[in-house]
Amino acid sequence: MSLRDLFRFFMWAALASFLSGCPGGKTDIIEQKCSSCHSSSVVYAQKRTVDEWGRLVYGMKVRGLKLTPAEEEQVLGTLGKYHSLE
Repeated sequence: MSLRDLFRFFMWAALASFLSGCPGGKTDIIEQKCSSCHSSSVVYAQKRTVDEWGRLVYGMKVRGLKLTPAEEEQVLGTLGKYHSLE
């Protein structure tokens, strides 16, 4: 996959996220916490089950993501509501 194809993929993913009902296309908690290590477009391009999101967030915490329990609940709630397969 070329860099141009990757850019197009993330642009379409961001647009799809916006059109699917995620407020403003982005959420503050995802922007604050997830984009400190990688582009938030990576998150917005994904659709996973709630359990998969939980495992992924746990893995990110193992790698150094700092979340309070309230922030973790907010992140998982946002992912479950706007980026879930369920």
